[in-house]
Amino acid sequence: MRYSEAAARPPFLSATHGPSRRFLLPSAPKARIPMEPLDRSEFPWTHALDRLPEAKAILRLVSKASLDYALIEPNDNILVACSGGKDSYALAWALWQSRKRLPFHFDFTCVNIDQGFGGFKQDVVGDYLKRQGAPVQLVQSNAGEVCRVKFPAGEDVCWMCARLRRGVLYTTAKRLGCNKLALGHHADDTIETLFLNLFYTSQLKAMPPRLVTEDKALVVIRPLIYVYEETTRDFARKMGMPIVDCDCEHKEHLGDSRRLMVKQLIGELSARVPELRNHLLASLGRVRLSHLLDRRRLDLGKPGE
Repeated sequence: MRYSEAAARPPFLSATHGPSRRFLLPSAPKARIPMEPLDRSEFPWTHALDRLPEAKAILRLVSKASLDYALIEPNDNILVACSGGKDSYALAWALWQSRKRLPFHFDFTCVNIDQGFGGFKQDVVGDYLKRQGAPVQLVQSNAGEVCRVKFPAGEDVCWMCARLRRGVLYTTAKRLGCNKLALGHHADDTIETLFLNLFYTSQLKAMPPRLVTEDKALVVIRPLIYVYEETTRDFARKMGMPIVDCDCEHKEHLGDSRRLMVKQLIGELSARVPELRNHLLASLGRVRLSHLLDRRRLDLGKPGE
């Protein structure tokens, strides 16, 4: 499938706020492919916009999301959660590029966490970011030890690992004096979370692009909220970004995870409804509370009262 910038643009970004036939999306999730660059070498961040349409699409959509939801603001100090995966690398690049282009100043620091499972190549992530000119800090965590104690081998511990990792990110953000935490969740993550909440929690909610923590100390932002996974996948591959996978000993059991099931389901439905993901993403920005069943959101008074 030929890449088009239109493939990355949700329908509510169009002038008419409606679906467009020009959006090219895959009918099903692509199989996982090795993240190899086109020339089998790293491509400098400074030249990405000159060479890759994916780079232009990512930067444009991150800028759009920032304007829509006040994600990047003057004098922000942003912690960028960088796991060593394709999405967090794309996020780090987008903020690195934005800092050179926006008409105001902001700072950011990439933070990579070694969860303590053993074998994680943290130096690969850190060295790559440093070579590209991105500020980076490497942090250690005992999440692996906690998961080994609390869960037997074969259980899905991703939810616990994510919770522990989020705690480390919050603590590190406060230590570095950051007022915002940027996460690499993209449009597909948002759609999948919508399905997961519908199926398993009886709640109609997804991932917000901007969320203030309960203690009001930090704002969590998701600048890739308009970017589809296929775009970050192609971008990381062509850029030769050194993808470092999770080193958790439980990962061979992730084939049974709920999120993977939902991803596969959306892929199957997209084969019948090619615009499905565009429609789902657009619907999250066009909520009509009066047409739902939440009594807290309805006017239950009598006519004329």
